[in-house]
Amino acid sequence: TQVREAVERGGDPRVKLEVRESTLPGAGRGLFAAEHIPAGAEVADYVGTVYAEKEGMAMPPKSRSYFMRLGTKPAVFVDAGPHPTVVARFINDARDPARQNLTWKKLPKQGKAVVTAKRDIAAGEELFAPYGLWYWVNFDPALRARVKGAITSAARKES
Repeated sequence: TQVREAVERGGDPRVKLEVRESTLPGAGRGLFAAEHIPAGAEVADYVGTVYAEKEGMAMPPKSRSYFMRLGTKPAVFVDAGPHPTVVARFINDARDPARQNLTWKKLPKQGKAVVTAKRDIAAGEELFAPYGLWYWVNFDPALRARVKGAITSAARKES
């Protein structure tokens, strides 16, 4: 299939990229621009194993480190975890909107997300994109508690 072929090609990087130690403490490896990337340029595809909603939601949260939700009706997930050649899997979330230099264009019918430069990116700069609240709820107990509290509070106000 097209997705499998894209995985084998490492997510079709369209610019020169480099994987090395992230500048974020404790993040492991990160993805860096090896050349200038102009704003609006497509960088690579986030591809991997595609799961339907039921399959994806059945996976334990700790095994979803590289999961991305591509669509909601129906939900489709892509998991780059088992595919170390997919360079986009090394993009970190700085959790600071001012540092995010990439966006995701999610294409559920194609089973992938296209990574696009939000602004000009200098050679040597680490690439960051937002993972979204629901990703972090799985890994941050304090955030999970705050979100649960906010949902409970909102439900009480509605009743």
